[in-house]
Amino acid sequence: MITPSLEPVRIDVLFPLIDDEEWPPYPAENIEAELLAHDLAEIVGVPWFITNLSRGDIVRVHHDGIGYVGGVILSRGGHSTVHVMAASDDELAPVVRDLIALGAQVSSGLEPPMLAIDVPEHVSLTVAVERLTAAESMTCAFSVACDQHQARVARTACA
Repeated sequence: MITPSLEPVRIDVLFPLIDDEEWPPYPAENIEAELLAHDLAEIVGVPWFITNLSRGDIVRVHHDGIGYVGGVILSRGGHSTVHVMAASDDELAPVVRDLIALGAQVSSGLEPPMLAIDVPEHVSLTVAVERLTAAESMTCAFSVACDQHQARVARTACA
């Protein structure tokens, strides 16, 4: 008798990107996810270019014959995503140390040097943004690509 695996199935989910004056530099982004059902996936990767999507979000997916394509977000996971770009890896090193010390997960890579930062709900996004603002310069900038901390605060305040 073969027993089914209890391990979640990891998949890549393709999300088309909107071209805004040649940025982002790719037409689509693949993000790692766990397949929950034939048409549902939970995002486990940290988006590099997509806005309004974070780790823990549950999205509708469909298989187009080649792979999975992402659709609407059905449930929010409570994480926020921040994107950072700098002129050099050396400029990002202190930022990476600070954010990891706070409890954020930091992915680095790509050219020019970039960071994709997952800020879980137990980590203060305000403090993370303060650290990033202190590191900002003519060659280092950041943007909050998905702020789910505000939504959590608003729900808690109304509860």
